[in-house]
Order: sequence, then C-alpha cells, then structure tokens
Amino acid sequence: MRSDVSLICKSCGHEIKEEIYVPEPNYAAERASDSDVQSEEDLVCDSCGEVYVLDIMNSMGGLFIYIDGKEDENLSYSYPHFEDEHEDTDWYIETPYSEFYDFAKYSLREVETLLSTNWHDPSQEAVAHRMLFAQCITILETYLSDTFKSLVLKNNDNTLALLEFDKDIQSEKFTLHDFASDPDLIKKKINAHLSGLMYHNIAKISTLYNGVLQIKFDFGSHENRRKLFKAIDYRHDCVHRNGKDKDGNALAFIDEQFVSETLNIVETLIDNIEDKVSSAGDEDELRESDEV
Repeated sequence: MRSDVSLICKSCGHEIKEEIYVPEPNYAAERASDSDVQSEEDLVCDSCGEVYVLDIMNSMGGLFIYIDGKEDENLSYSYPHFEDEHEDTDWYIETPYSEFYDFAKYSLREVETLLSTNWHDPSQEAVAHRMLFAQCITILETYLSDTFKSLVLKNNDNTLALLEFDKDIQSEKFTLHDFASDPDLIKKKINAHLSGLMYHNIAKISTLYNGVLQIKFDFGSHENRRKLFKAIDYRHDCVHRNGKDKDGNALAFIDEQFVSETLNIVETLIDNIEDKVSSAGDEDELRESDEV
C-alpha cells in the first residue's frame, strides 16, 4: 500500500512531498485493535537534507503516522491505497449516487443488529462495543468518500469547481503529450487526489463539500457536531490503544447506549447530505441548497 505524505520542514520551511510505503493491516486479526502493523520510513528534505523518521501504524481502523512518537501539525498524509486502486474512475461515474447511500444505511442496520446481541461475557461485550463504534465512523468515511468522488467525477461543472477550489490539486502539472496520451487524464488524477484524502477529517471534508458542491453539513445540532468530532478521537484510541486514552485510562463509557447515540449522529449527517443531493432531482446536476 502507498500513502502521499507532505511535511513542512522545521529547519528550512520547505514542503517535503513523497509517496511512501505503508504495510497492509493484519486482516487475520480477530480484533481491530490487534490488526496494527508498524513500520518506519525516512523522509528527507531535498532542500536542506534534514531527515525525519516516520513511525507508521496501519490497521483496519485507519492509518496514523507520527514523528518521534508524536502527532505533528505540519505533517499530512493520504488514506492508504494500492498502486492500481485509482483505476476505478469509471465505476464512480457509472454507479448511481443512491447506491452509496443505500449501502451506508444497510451497514448501519447491520451495526444495530449486532448491537442488540446478548453478550454473556462482559469483556467480549466491551470489545464488541468498541468494534461497532469504530465501524460507525468507517461507514461515515466511506459514504463521504464515495459520494463526493461520484458527484465530482460525474459532472463537468463539479469537476471545474473542484479544480478552482482545491489549491492542492491546482499544483499538478501536465504536458500536452500527457493529455494527448490519455484523454481521461484529468478525471483519473482527480480520482487519485480524492482517494488520498482522510475522510474522517470532518472539518476539511465539510469545507470541500460546501466549497465545491454547495452542500453544507447538517449535524442536527451543535451538540451532535461536538460529539461526532470527539467520537473520531475516541475511534483512534479504540483502534490503536485497545480502548484506552493516551494516559492509559479505559474508555469504559463506550457501551451500547454510546454506540447507539454515535450511530444516530452519523445517520443524521448522512441523511441530511443525501437529502441535499437528491433534492437536485437530476443526477447530472446539483443546485445550490439554502439549508445550513
């Protein structure tokens, strides 16, 4: 697997950009917290020669990269992808938007069904609740990713809006030979770029939805928004610290009620986004919504 990494060098201020190797998670693990696979990569500033050691942790719950064991605000990285993963552009163009929504709703119902299971062992119940909680966030990420890519790739106006709004993709350079060799180059590059975004970064993704599609995220309430942002932090602890925070305290509050509440917040956001998408009435055209 690969990830696109960007780091602002602390020594000279130069932006380092590089695609790095990311190990695949341990898919055979029984628990998401046991699927962690770790590795190290050196990132070298090609301006001043400063060397940074990246601590890479990849699991079924997501990718996390640290410098000297700590998160760095100057470091950003894409969601891990396989080298040939970006060849699915046609699939996003041909698949109806409704399928992404239907799959998200089906997945949420699956979580509800499993949540109602009677666990006889309290330790098993705690593990199940953490896994189901993490799955709620994964369902949201997948819906946001698939829907946005499809909306942008299907519609030329949305494609142009992204190219005008997203400063990162504007920096891409191509020659006339590149365009002549591949008429679908722009769509493929956009798909690759969008596949590299971290869709649990709700602040950034909501800005993209609003700036490109004029779709404002409606969480139902400010309290729901606050809880969802906090839940994403808790998901990190569930996946990478086996349900404990950085101080070693168990997240014992992740119980059936907490998972159910998180599921409802996720579903509210997905439903409200889908309402704005479907309100256009035509999958080839999105119109601006006045909803907040």
